[in-house]
Amino acid sequence: MVLIVDAGMPGDDVTNKYFSMAFDENLLLKSAINQEKESGILTQKVWQNETVFLDFFSEKAKDVWG
Repeated sequence: MVLIVDAGMPGDDVTNKYFSMAFDENLLLKSAINQEKESGILTQKVWQNETVFLDFFSEKAKDVWG
């Protein structure tokens, strides 16, 4: 058995409670390349969805992750 913890969350559903919390608190990783797209948020294709990632260097990120 292999346990995988994906630290990403759906980034293509703006009605998602956790995405909204992270976005409002500025807790999502920013893109160094595509700063003009997606509000500057790092967005990657994971499995079949657009995915964004919490910035775990921020103390408030643990509240969203929890």
